[in-house]
Amino acid sequence: MLTFRVPLRVAIAVGCALSVALTATFAAAQEEPKPTPTPTKEEAQAAPAATNADTIKQLLHLLELQLQRIDEQESRAEAQRKQIEEMQRTIESLNRRLAELEAKTGEAAPKGLEERVAKLEATASTKPELPPDVVSAGNFPGSIRIPGTDAAMKLGGQVWTSIVQTFDALGSDDRFLTNSIPVEGTPEAGKGPRLSLWAGPSRLNFDVRTPTEVGQMRAFIESDFAADGAVMRLRHAYLQYRSFIVGQTWSTFSDPNADYEDLDFEGLNAENVTRQAQVRYIHALRDDLRLAVAIEFPTASITGGQSVNQVPDLIGRIRWKRGTGYLQGAVVLREIRGELESQPNVVQTAVGWGLSVSGIVPVRAWNEADRVVFQVNAGHGIARYINDLNSLGGEDAIFVPSTEKLRPLAARSVLVDYEHHWQASANLFGLGLSLPELRSSLIWGRVAVTNLAEQPDNAYRLTNRFSLNLVFSPIARLDVGAELIYGVREDKDGGRGQARQLQLRLRYIF
Repeated sequence: MLTFRVPLRVAIAVGCALSVALTATFAAAQEEPKPTPTPTKEEAQAAPAATNADTIKQLLHLLELQLQRIDEQESRAEAQRKQIEEMQRTIESLNRRLAELEAKTGEAAPKGLEERVAKLEATASTKPELPPDVVSAGNFPGSIRIPGTDAAMKLGGQVWTSIVQTFDALGSDDRFLTNSIPVEGTPEAGKGPRLSLWAGPSRLNFDVRTPTEVGQMRAFIESDFAADGAVMRLRHAYLQYRSFIVGQTWSTFSDPNADYEDLDFEGLNAENVTRQAQVRYIHALRDDLRLAVAIEFPTASITGGQSVNQVPDLIGRIRWKRGTGYLQGAVVLREIRGELESQPNVVQTAVGWGLSVSGIVPVRAWNEADRVVFQVNAGHGIARYINDLNSLGGEDAIFVPSTEKLRPLAARSVLVDYEHHWQASANLFGLGLSLPELRSSLIWGRVAVTNLAEQPDNAYRLTNRFSLNLVFSPIARLDVGAELIYGVREDKDGGRGQARQLQLRLRYIF
């Protein structure tokens, strides 16, 4: 027995066309007949054939219209499906960025970003939300209510595991310390390759918010295990009320929002980054323009002497946001005070100052999500704000041996990061695997110090650091990536050394 399979869309269209034709025929049959002239014999024979041809034409025309409507409906359904998938990808990307920002800065993400994520989740969701439980419902996203109190708490952090292969002589096995590259000809330059696997950068934080009679108070504390011996150390600990921040967090002179993606826990040599105690006030001049001023911990690292802290560092910054990018400028004014090791009770002072410009510039020529992250820093006595010099120590100022006078050192740094987002295949290598959020960063950092004639020949003069990585997020909040790092150090006398390192990292942000 033969059977014929008719496509559903064709069957529907034919059925609709026949239905319309039968309805028209029935309606015509109900009308009162009108007198017509008696046809001739030839006209009577031709009439049935003409009628049948017209009917077939009408049916074919109706069939064509129905097929066109079905095609349009399928196209709209496909477009809606793609739109929902795009929304889901956007939600995953925003959630990952939100978690990274909160984990890095220790500050709550901008309200607009949380609202955007919530709006997208509500739009793309195909299932109704479950009624919230009283115990788990907090006052801000991701928080829980502390039983018996009016406070809400959010637990966060990240699990960070790195495998580090160092190929050349370097002063660190688990990170890339550019300042520790030994120059050629020194005993340290003979150090061979070695491997390290560690999870010290893993961290834990608590975000607690409590309503009071005068407004909401926020307390944030974060620690990691990156100190020697995997001992827990303090990263952030501050209280936030309205526009005031009091406690330890990223310096106001720094820019943690310039969130370049480098897999090395040490970070870039040229980055302006430090955490210290402070009192900060933030004021919104406009929706897109914010001003911040602060007094901060004033310690200095001095060669040939010890710092004597007295006057806090005075810092001001302004940030202008435009679209997905922004521009920030900051200035610091500081008094460097120190005493000679041979004269512990005689304090000398010097003036230090610094300027910093940083930001993010969207670059849409290759991909809509591509961007450039940059930062430029320059000044006298600001080494503790530049990552590589802060790790090295003794670069804020020196006591000149011949005169025993305190002199600040001039330093400058620049970093540029190009971050590219790849269009990952939906079916990687035919295995049914995908690589969402596949991205790469090419980063360059340079630090230079203007050496004084009184400094020794092996004094730090400059470093260059290059890195290239490939990172993807198989699920939201999970990053897996690899990075190759190359660095060069040059001393005052021209001595040079170079080092290479490969890092593999897995990080889960919760």
